Amino acid sequence: MATEPEFPRTLPRKIKDHVGWWLAAAGALAGIIALYFAIKPPPPPETTITEWRLAAQSVCAINGGPAITKFTRARKAMQDLVDSANRGDWPDQKTITAAGEQYEDAGNAISEFIGHLREIKQPPDYAKRINDALDLGSDIGTTMAGAGRSIRDRETDKARNGLLFISANATVWGRKMDEVNVCRGGMSPSPQHSS
Repeated sequence: MATEPEFPRTLPRKIKDHVGWWLAAAGALAGIIALYFAIKPPPPPETTITEWRLAAQSVCAINGGPAITKFTRARKAMQDLVDSANRGDWPDQKTITAAGEQYEDAGNAISEFIGHLREIKQPPDYAKRINDALDLGSDIGTTMAGAGRSIRDRETDKARNGLLFISANATVWGRKMDEVNVCRGGMSPSPQHSS
């Protein structure tokens, strides 16, 4: 039995032989991709502002009230020191240290409160406004804690700068928190410092 000699395959013949293989591979790949999208769970729905506010109100009830109370009391204690000094009745070191520690504690409480609010997933449409309010609150908490240490350690320039920042921004922070409708009515503590 004689074998027929093989003739070299022409280019069109080579293409025809490979097209079927490539089509099969592309079909299999398309099937795998389609299966992935069919099985893949849908993304979780975005958080709504109502859901965020409900979660934030819970944080306010647990952490916000105590933080704002400490904030208000610390500012009052500081105002009492300033008023006393303005009358020429200079407070002793123990009173100054106590006020500084109270201020530092209030700043730490504010920072902790803001940290809990940051843990809540934010709605994308409101994220900038929420973060603006939280960033300012965080700055106030950090500055307040630092000012408290400076008061306690009698670093008057640092304490003064911190007190001025807090005085200038406490009401703004309250308004920003009100704009995102969180902790309503409790974010504009008084009294204002006179430095």
